[in-house]
Amino acid sequence: MIILIGPLPPPVHGESLITERVKDRLFAAHIPLLVCNTSPRPGTRGLAYFYSRAVAYFRCLCAVYRARPGGEKSAIYLALSSGLGLVGELAVVMLARLTRYELIFHHHSFSYIAKPNAILKAMIKVAGRGQVHIALCPTMAAKLRQIYNSQLQIEILSNVGIMGLPKTDGARPVESCEVIGYLSNISFVKGIDRYLDLLAMLRSKGSGVRGLIAGPFDNAEVQKFVERRIREIGGIDYVGAVYEERKEAFLASIDLLVFPSRYPLEAQPLVVFEAQAAGVPVAASKRGCLADLVWADSALLLDPAASNLEPLAKRIREWEQNPHSFHAVADRVREVFNSMAEQSAKESARFDALVSSYY
Repeated sequence: MIILIGPLPPPVHGESLITERVKDRLFAAHIPLLVCNTSPRPGTRGLAYFYSRAVAYFRCLCAVYRARPGGEKSAIYLALSSGLGLVGELAVVMLARLTRYELIFHHHSFSYIAKPNAILKAMIKVAGRGQVHIALCPTMAAKLRQIYNSQLQIEILSNVGIMGLPKTDGARPVESCEVIGYLSNISFVKGIDRYLDLLAMLRSKGSGVRGLIAGPFDNAEVQKFVERRIREIGGIDYVGAVYEERKEAFLASIDLLVFPSRYPLEAQPLVVFEAQAAGVPVAASKRGCLADLVWADSALLLDPAASNLEPLAKRIREWEQNPHSFHAVADRVREVFNSMAEQSAKESARFDALVSSYY
């Protein structure tokens, strides 16, 4: 059997969505499965948040102990946290070793790559020889080996391999670069101010492109800032938070997605895959695995530490003035994404083979 331990929605974020997708895949494959949700109670803050997380991990520990496999080969699939949740996960790993589970670690963050983490080091040491790690990209895998153990058994499985995004059919007509979108949690760390600065710069160059913003505001301060800048710049609409069909409609209505994140722990945002699957070129910060996802010949990689948006503004003006060149870029996005989709199918098969060995 497999015990799955990780966050499930709500709240909705990349790791919880991927963990839910893994759960659904294991159930669909009829693998004996026990699920332990580590997400906090919805809406909790401060001490209530930490208490809720602690209770969740205590329940996981109880489940691991009650379901101890004895002489059978069983595994714990553990979606690793990026912060204090690692403490609870270390306790899970220690109990797992005492009760003879094998361990599958799924990494979703660069927090313990940007800065080595003593808890994760202890976890890897305790986990034993049978541990397997799932990394999101070659960059993540190389850094995990460099920092923690050069002999780690690592399977590289991108989020698109888990989500199973289909090939694009190439039917989306792309005539020109007229609408530039922003889709994320709306915050300064996710670069909403850089996006708005880009639109202001384009206006100063005589550009007629429109802006379209989607996502929940991080706080009231950010909301006031964005609303003020939208009034000042003009030609920008805010459509609120979008999910499922509304997200698909949003991506179908934009010609370029700008993801100017400053978040130092950015790993592999699903929205980048989703945009590329919709045939939308992406300009994204060079963070985490993004350099492995966004291709220089299909958009631009942005310097996450710099505020110089001139190269991107120049490229957009060129696309605006020469629609044929942008059409070629959009075609290239679909071509490259389809190649990646084929590769992700192979990654997905490796994941299925890995987990099937435990039942």
